[in-house]
Amino acid sequence: MKRVFKLEIPTISEIYDYIVDLADKILEKKAYYDLILAVARGGLIPARILGDLLKISDIRVIYSRYYRSPYETLEKPVIEAKDIGGIRGKSILVVDDVADTGDTLNEIKKYLISNGAKNVDIAVIYIKPWNKAKVNYFSRETDAWIIFPWEFVETCIQLIREGKKEILLNELSKKPEMLKIFEKFVSI
Repeated sequence: MKRVFKLEIPTISEIYDYIVDLADKILEKKAYYDLILAVARGGLIPARILGDLLKISDIRVIYSRYYRSPYETLEKPVIEAKDIGGIRGKSILVVDDVADTGDTLNEIKKYLISNGAKNVDIAVIYIKPWNKAKVNYFSRETDAWIIFPWEFVETCIQLIREGKKEILLNELSKKPEMLKIFEKFVSI
């Protein structure tokens, strides 16, 4: 069954509030992490903010690529982890912006455990109802395609090229501050 295409466009202020919510949930659990592993590119900004809130200064980056466009994935996630440093015996918090299918997060967790990580937990801002990964912390659940502030222009351009301009403009009309950014930087 084909899903109806919907959009969600959070502002940077909303995103910050959602990350504070994640930090609160982690603190409530009294969990300890040696380091945060940001999933690039979507997890870079959330990981940095979460690291600040949780006072975790060791933030490393793992690269992944899975989506070509909304609802179109590669055959499997492509993971590049050659520069993440020593993880043996470490308790790691993996941070990404969204757990969609969960395939990327599952691949990353499998990689970290097989390379000696003691514990791997996952925190995301958004989770999708069909996600298959075991996510320990999330702030919001949605079945919409999310346009994050750190990928706003590139995603808007891509959606316009795919013939979804009307849906995009309808959603942007609900967020005047994002519509202004669209008019200034996208304007296709």
